[in-house]
Amino acid sequence: MTVILPLILGSSFYFLNILDNKIYQILKNHLPDGLWAFSLISCLCMIWKTKVNNLWLFLTFLGFATFEYLQNIEIIDGVGDWLDIIFYFSFSYVALVFRNIYLIKTRIYEND
Repeated sequence: MTVILPLILGSSFYFLNILDNKIYQILKNHLPDGLWAFSLISCLCMIWKTKVNNLWLFLTFLGFATFEYLQNIEIIDGVGDWLDIIFYFSFSYVALVFRNIYLIKTRIYEND
């Protein structure tokens, strides 16, 4: 649910063109990136279950920044944007917080 749903929601922003204002442009241009990052980090957390591999997390965050940098210097098509990096990191952090909440709740129930 924390992997597939954010991908579907993020993809829908590319196809919906209902508003043409500043808020909608931020949502259309940056929110899908954040949802994609949330989905990726959630997937990595599901793979590792209780022990997150910090090297893989670091490489993932480095990949986010590198992707935007390569867009900025026009090696990759797209627009390199600091706001995208902020969305990547913020949504990744939220995914890690959700993971920790889930682990705390499941450990409480396991101890009963």
